[in-house]
Amino acid sequence: MQTVWKIKNKKGNFNDLGLKYGISPVLAKLLINRNVKEEDFSDYLSDSYTPVDINTVLKLKDIEKAADILRKKISEGKKIRVVGDYDVDGICSTYILVNIIRDAGGIVDFKIPHRFVDGYGINVNIVNKAIEDGVDTIITCDNGIKSMEQAKVAKAAGLTYIVTDHHEISFEMVGDEKKYIIPSCDAVVDQKLADSEYPYREICGTVIAYRLAQVLYGVNNTDISVPSRESILQFKAREDEYTIIQMIATIADVMPVYGENRKLIKKGLSLIKTTDNLGLGALIKEQSLNIDTINSYNVGFGIAPCLNAAGRLKSADLGFGLLDAKEPETAQTLALKLCDLNNQRKGMTEEAYKKGVEICDSSDDAILVVYIPSVHEGVIGIVASKLVERYNKPIYAITDSENGYKGSGRSVKGYNMIEDMTLHGEYFSKYGGHEMAAGFSFNTMEDVNNFREAVNKDTNMPKEPVKEILADMQLPFNHVTVSLCHDIDRMEPYGEGNESPLFMQKDITLKSLRFIGKDFSSVSMELCDDTGYTLRAVMFKRADEIKSEILRIYGEDRLNLSLRGQESGIKLAAAFELSVNDFRGNESAQLMIREVKFVE
Repeated sequence: MQTVWKIKNKKGNFNDLGLKYGISPVLAKLLINRNVKEEDFSDYLSDSYTPVDINTVLKLKDIEKAADILRKKISEGKKIRVVGDYDVDGICSTYILVNIIRDAGGIVDFKIPHRFVDGYGINVNIVNKAIEDGVDTIITCDNGIKSMEQAKVAKAAGLTYIVTDHHEISFEMVGDEKKYIIPSCDAVVDQKLADSEYPYREICGTVIAYRLAQVLYGVNNTDISVPSRESILQFKAREDEYTIIQMIATIADVMPVYGENRKLIKKGLSLIKTTDNLGLGALIKEQSLNIDTINSYNVGFGIAPCLNAAGRLKSADLGFGLLDAKEPETAQTLALKLCDLNNQRKGMTEEAYKKGVEICDSSDDAILVVYIPSVHEGVIGIVASKLVERYNKPIYAITDSENGYKGSGRSVKGYNMIEDMTLHGEYFSKYGGHEMAAGFSFNTMEDVNNFREAVNKDTNMPKEPVKEILADMQLPFNHVTVSLCHDIDRMEPYGEGNESPLFMQKDITLKSLRFIGKDFSSVSMELCDDTGYTLRAVMFKRADEIKSEILRIYGEDRLNLSLRGQESGIKLAAAFELSVNDFRGNESAQLMIREVKFVE
């Protein structure tokens, strides 16, 4: 795969901007690169957080209707069942809905579908079980927008049926126009409805659940007995906890980190340091995370995977149980169990990924539809993500299931996965998701093969993708200081839409090289650029690649010289992030190498 190195070329008087706002010129340029307007600098860098105002919340279609229905059902003592999903967003949104209904005095329980028994989202069996159990009202969260048949069955049996979701709306093409299809039920709350006026399109299901809570406990509540004054005070007392839960779900569901989401994540990260949620506290302790310095990376690659592991390998009820734990012993037991499951998941993922690489290496398709037999269903989505990182192509990763074949898709910039799946929907027995990620099922291998042929026939995606390394700027080493690192840290939290700053430098000399880590799969380097400054640099999980490139270009003798810390004459260019190495209280700036290119 060809790699192209580019540098953003946005112009501005960054020295003056830095002086005006009390920041470094480097940070000023980074903000301009992310399309932050000068008048928004202070707000972007501020730690203040103002929740979305209620008038904006009310722009969510049907949200008042859904809240009114819940108030009525609570006051009448009707049995309510929340139906979530088995990922982190589903667990978190279920947790919020169950607790806000319970705290308002409602009779409520929940059902999170089992990945292997039920599949994604609500199904007819879940609806029939609710009917059998005497449930009066079903409310979905993080799923349900495609539950056409389920809604029909529920309504035919006399149930009240409410959908809260954040996924894309189903459609069919009528001529050149899209005709959108939604379940026929009592209320549908989804910010992606065509007639929704809510200004933030990319929010997760947990945020939608909390928006419903805001309306239930606040606006136009003329009957203060439901929820009562005491319940409203209790809801306000739990707002910080609910902000943390929304933050975790937003990061885990890979929502864009700008606007509402960025403010929410930033606030949630500050609040988690003092969380009184026993389950989260136990999970943080079990993972040996420093609660005072938890960041979006710790949440996305530490806390979230453990919550996810429950739904991937066992039952997502374990994740709900952790968040809802009322006793320290229960919280500790569940935290340990979730961490063990996550470790199991890592081993399964690595084995399946290696199989996937062997298959993908033999295909020149622009869109990779990959059948990997005998993979645990719970890790196929992670495998798809890792394959996308390697091949920079859209990936549909598929494995065996009890009733056919099941899989997960992960996309790349420029390819709308859910739209393409909808256009070829006849091949799936079930599907749903986003532009960048999706889940699906096939009945037969013939359907898999037909979909692979159809999706590649109709695509304009290139067979040989180009990997683009887009750096913010060149950064000479004599500008890299601990102070600059801390200044740039004010841009956190990072994620889609607010990526971690990436820098580039050429004319670098490799002064020394060490292979590090338990399996020696990472490298530590001393690098010197043309300013004469030397910095420590680390590159994770790329040791074999570094070694083979040096051997190919320079030979074994020069590699050995670099390993001994002697003059080797090895030259390179690097794309890197900045970080602070804190060793026994002594801070030093270092480079985290993203890409390296040796000079031939």
